[in-house]
Amino acid sequence: MKDFETHFFKIDALSPDTLSMKRLAEYLADLSKLLGNEENVHFMEVKKGSANLAYKIETHALPKVEQRIQSVDNSDSSSNDASKAWKDLNKKLKMDNAKGQIYRINKDGKKQQKQNILLFPGREAPAPVVFRVTKQQGHVDGEVIRVGGKDDTIPIHLQSPDGKIYTCQTKSKQIAATLGTQLYKYVRVYGEGNWTRDENDLWILENFTINRSEELPNLSLSEEVTSLYAINGLKKEHNLLADLRGEDLK
Repeated sequence: MKDFETHFFKIDALSPDTLSMKRLAEYLADLSKLLGNEENVHFMEVKKGSANLAYKIETHALPKVEQRIQSVDNSDSSSNDASKAWKDLNKKLKMDNAKGQIYRINKDGKKQQKQNILLFPGREAPAPVVFRVTKQQGHVDGEVIRVGGKDDTIPIHLQSPDGKIYTCQTKSKQIAATLGTQLYKYVRVYGEGNWTRDENDLWILENFTINRSEELPNLSLSEEVTSLYAINGLKKEHNLLADLRGEDLK
């Protein structure tokens, strides 16, 4: 028979009656990533009162689980798996207007005492610091999906290969006319943009003013490789992949 130690993940603003099955599954998925050692951690039940997710850890795996928890660094720069899972849990708690904690119950004779293991500020977490860079020179690549408007500043919408929409504009009718002839073609536009960095350190383009553009070639992979051979003055039998890897193949 295996020995276990029981721990709890408490969500203060929810109860077994208000915690949906879908949300429970999302919390458990992140909690599993945080604790690691999936084969040795077992979900038990949602206890009454606040939503207390009870789980048990096989005793022999307890040091490894505790080591992962101790490795959690909730700073913005941290990127290890346990820290990412902590952040994902904390975001869900904040969305649910809740805060949370992982704890165990220690027994001292007939007395029971709760010991906190890890805290999640959730709704009480400070608002993320947002950084903005204004009039940053750069370029944007994408498919032209919209051109035109009656304002002095003409809207241009580009779509990246991953589906992201870039809202751009230009004051030049000539640039707008040129981009109008390139509808559904890939272009690179140059100019000035306003960028915002979110709490996940991702840069988001708010708007972009175009002052120059160029059409990008829509080449297949074989055509791209052929163009690389031509640019470098190489014959087709030359091993370009080996060059790119820095290998000396004969």
